[in-house]
This record gives sequence, structure tokens and C-alpha cells, in this order.
Amino acid sequence: RLTPGWQQRLTATPEYENGADQPDEANLVRQMELLAAYLEPYYRLPQEATPVGFSERLRQFWKDIGLFDWYRKDNRLLTERQKENEFRAFNRFVALVEKLFWSLQELYGQRKITLSKWIEIIQESTQQAVYNLTEWPDYGVQIMPRLEILAVDADVLFIGGMIDGDFPRASARDIFFNDRVRLEMGLVAAEELLDQDRILFYTLLDAPVKKILLTYPRAEEESALVPSTFLDDLEEIARVTRSDQPAEQSFLLNKKQLWQNWGLALQRQDFEQAAEWFRLLLQTGRAEAQLSSVLRRLKALTNRLYPGQFSQYEGWLAGSEKVKQKLRDWFGRTVWSATRLERYAFCPLSFFLQDILKIEDLPKIEDEISAQERGILTHRILFRFYRELQRQGQTAFPARHTELLLTIAREELERLPYSGVFWELERMRLLGWQHKAGMLQKFIEEDQKQIGETGYVPALFELGFGFGGDEEKDAGSRQKPVALQHADGRLIISGRIDRVDVDRQKRALVWDYKTGLSAKTINAETMSRGYYLQLPLYLLALRQIQPGLSPVFGGYFFVRDATTLARRPALADAAQVDFVTGNAARKALVPNPTSEQPPARLNFDQFLDFMLQTAAEAVNRLLDGQFNHSLFPEEKLCQSYCPYRRLCQKNVGKLKRLAEQQPANHEN
Repeated sequence: RLTPGWQQRLTATPEYENGADQPDEANLVRQMELLAAYLEPYYRLPQEATPVGFSERLRQFWKDIGLFDWYRKDNRLLTERQKENEFRAFNRFVALVEKLFWSLQELYGQRKITLSKWIEIIQESTQQAVYNLTEWPDYGVQIMPRLEILAVDADVLFIGGMIDGDFPRASARDIFFNDRVRLEMGLVAAEELLDQDRILFYTLLDAPVKKILLTYPRAEEESALVPSTFLDDLEEIARVTRSDQPAEQSFLLNKKQLWQNWGLALQRQDFEQAAEWFRLLLQTGRAEAQLSSVLRRLKALTNRLYPGQFSQYEGWLAGSEKVKQKLRDWFGRTVWSATRLERYAFCPLSFFLQDILKIEDLPKIEDEISAQERGILTHRILFRFYRELQRQGQTAFPARHTELLLTIAREELERLPYSGVFWELERMRLLGWQHKAGMLQKFIEEDQKQIGETGYVPALFELGFGFGGDEEKDAGSRQKPVALQHADGRLIISGRIDRVDVDRQKRALVWDYKTGLSAKTINAETMSRGYYLQLPLYLLALRQIQPGLSPVFGGYFFVRDATTLARRPALADAAQVDFVTGNAARKALVPNPTSEQPPARLNFDQFLDFMLQTAAEAVNRLLDGQFNHSLFPEEKLCQSYCPYRRLCQKNVGKLKRLAEQQPANHEN
């Protein structure tokens, strides 16, 4: 090591003293002076200091000896490969020493270490450092870190990543130490970060190239990016030409823009341009699965919009023989209830979700008795009441037995495990309060009035067919289901008729109790649409269960409360029934000259056969795998009462157009 006094020791060597091989003294002095000047900064290094002190002195020392400007010197003797090697080594050395400074500050704190220890640590660290070398082809674009660019000669320099926060780097303020304290600790201050990036940017702009292109991405994934503030600063002092993205360089667009452009091209039906965007999307990588999913959805959307027919994406499974075979296995010999048939006839998709996939709506927490529970309670009370009147031979005089009806109602109410204010309201609804008649009293008063006006007397109650078990039912019920013959075979059904009234001529009226009001619009005309099947099928079933009766009428008895209690005709034989009056009620008559539907030209028996054939055709469509949306999207059954309306994605316009074809189908 050259320590102070080396000049005297050098000239006092034995070789020089004996005069042998004496060098040119003037040249020796000159070389010694140059070497002394070169070593002078080394002598100024402290022999002992804290890590912070050493880091500051070393930075100044490297600046004094010109280490930071070495790449500016003439290095024509080096090849391009050697230049890169040297510069990468230097760049790695600087980065390594900066980390070393920080590590020693953490390790030694304010303790002092010797200069020899410093040199030893630096030597050990740099000897183990590694760095990568890129391949150097004869032409092409070289990608390298910013600091290494200055080691190569180039015609055009691309500087990418000009994003605020990256270049210049974000300079978040330290909440514990200000810049002065950070500098004293040997840490980089916030303002110093900006200064470093400014110097680097200036150095890059000063590179010996013919042209510099500054680029920045507009977005990263779904987030917009802000261009570097250096770009605005540069425009104030230099001539800068901004270039928008040319169409032919679409590969520079981010993925979100590619998706948008592809979608817009499809909307314009510019399929050639759409194919180009599609090709570019495939080149972005990892887009195949997403594109495949989008294409499937586009195909589904296109088929859903096609006005002529339903597609497999709308529940039309008729194209699959496996599906149809499975449906035949499940439903080929099914005993149908009128409720299930109506559900399919109105909305095949709803049937598919409920009866095949078994998807149920979340149970609702009721503040009061549910509609189903109210219906069961009402049926039990009325069944017990009329069965007792039948035993006494008093079915023609229900109004005489009001107290019996209320007693039965109280007994049934006591059986139920309910209490509270809503339950008391339910009791008041049925039994009445403060001299006001409840629904049950109003019911038998209305019943008595109708018996007197029409001559039809209650005769059968809860008449079941196809039901076993211990449920209370009329003595005339049968366990076997009813097989209804139609043109293409037979339809096997089960059910329970709430009540049958009979006159002296054995003509029968079929009544269905309703605790809701949804059936108010049902009549012969609306039945002909094909989805109100219950009453026609019950009238046909009654002929088999009670061959001595002649069913001529079907209607609804609304028993929700005293204010809405009413009878409403739904289907009546115009040749046999003379008590159906009023414009609204007359829509129940068959035949009906004022109707534009089948009731206009069919007699009562023909209309029942027509409705049976309609039900049979619904079953055939089901077995064929037709589970499309309802053709009646504007009905309340679809808009308000369907439990699947929140997940339904029906095309209302298409459904209405297909529904318009139904009258022609009925004609056939």
C-alpha cells in the first residue's frame, strides 16, 4: 500500500543507490507527481469514522477521482461487448455499495470503524457480485436499464415507463424524520430522490443518439396512469412532437381498449376489423378462455335475439335425444296434478327450475299466517261444517247454523301454535268482532243467498281422486287417479275438488276456494290461452268420479276476508246455466258469440275436450324438452308472482311475437 513518504522510500532503494539502471530522473519525478496527485484524495479519507461519515466521504472521493464520469472517456480500444461488460459491472458496483452503506449503518449505528475494515468489507462484497450480460446481435432493439444505455452507441433511444410515480419516483415524506435528519442518518431524502431522477433524465437526454422516443402506457389493467411530469417540463425547454396512437399500431393498445374495439366492430358488423382485433386479443396471452366464454355468450345472445324460434340458451332442449329420453323416463307415466300442468303450460322454464332442478326460493319470514296456512285452515273449517250439515240433512240451510260454524272455527284455531297480535287479527278476520260479521258468517250468508236463487245445494266436499293417506275427504272420493282420454292417448291426473253443488236435475257446479285474488281474471276466454287448466280438468274428472252428475259450471269462491268475499264464474255451459249475468261474468259462458277465441264457436263439451287436448300437448312439449320462457311475459303471474323473476333473462319482444302465433295454432 502507498502510504505517506513513499516517494522517499522509492528513491532510497539499493538499486538506485548503487547507480545501477538509473531511470530518467525527470520522467520519474513527473510520474511520481502524477501518482501523488492521483492518490491525494485517498489520503483525505479518514482513518476511522462512523458509517454515515464514511459514506459521505467515499461519495465525495469517487467524485474527486472522476469515477462517475469514467464512461465519458475515450474507450475506442474496447469492443461494444467489452463496453457493456464494463458498464454493467460498474452499475452493479454502485448499486451494491449503496446497499452496503445502508446495511453498515443498521449494523454499526454511531460506532466508528477503521478505513482498512471498510476496504475489506467492500472487497468481500464486490468479489461475490454477479450481473447479467445480454446477447448482442448485429441489429435490433436492445432492452436494458436506464443507467446502462450510456455504455452503447445507438441511433434511436426509446425511453419507456414515463409514468408519474415511477419516473420520477414517488417521494413520500417520512412522518418521523425530516430530510435534514434523514441525510444525517445517511438515508435518501425525499427531495434527493427527485434530484437523482432529474440528473438521470438529463443524462439520458444527453445521450449521443439521433432521435429519442419517450413513451408511457395509458392504463394498467383497468386503472388509468398519469404521464411523467418530466414530459411537461421537457416541452418548456425543447421541441417535442407528441404522437397519438396510429391505427396500424394497434398492438400498443392495452387489453381493455382491445376488448372495447372488438365489441364496437361487432356492433358495426365490421367483421373484417373484428377479426383483426380478435387476433390481437389472442396475442395478449391468457385470453383464450376469456374469449371462448365471450364467444359462447355472444352466440347465446344472438340466438336469444333471433325472433323465429327458441334456442338451447332459452331452455329449448329438444335437440338432445339423451335429454328427451331422461324426460320420458321421469314423466312418461306421471300422474299429473292440475297445479303442475298449469305451471308448465304457463312457463316451461319455471317448471324446469322448480320441478326438475328443484331450485326453491328462500323461505320468507311471515309476520302473520301464510297464504298456504290460511288456505288449509279455511278448507278444514268449511269441510267439517258442511260434513256436519250433511249428516244432519241441513246442507240447504247453512245460515241457520252460524254458531256451529263459529264453534268449529274456534276449535281449529286453537289447534294451531300461533299467538300475538297478527294471530288475533286472523281470528277477527274469520270470526268477526264488536258485532261485525267475520268472513265465515258472510260466507254462509252468501251461500244461503245463492242456494235460494239458483237451486244448487252443496253436495260434495273435498272430493279427491288419486290421493291416499289419512287426509279428510268426501266419502265419494277415490284413491285411483283419473285417466282422461284424448285424441292422442290419455292424460292421468289427480286432484281435489273443494266443493260440488248439485241441483235437482243432477247438474253440478264445481267450486274452488281461493284465499287470494289472483284468479279474478280467469274465464273461458283466458282459459283458451292454454295455461288455466284446473277447472276444465276437474269438470272432466267429475264425470268419471260421479257418473250420475252432469258438470255444467266451474267457478271460484274468494274467501280471503269479509270485504272481498265473492263468487265468480269462470266456465259455464251457456245452454244449461241461466244465473250468470253481467258483462264480466258472461265471459265465462261457452259458447260465447262475443269472444274471438275458441269459446265463440265451441259448445261446452267441445271446449272441455279442447282444454284437455291443450293439456296433453303441454305434456308432449315437456317430454320433447321444450323449457322456454313464458309466452305471456306481461301477465302478473310472470311479473309479480313468479319466484324466479329476479334471475329470468327473457326477451319480452321475442316472446310477444311468438305469442301472436298462438291463435293460428288454436285454429289448427
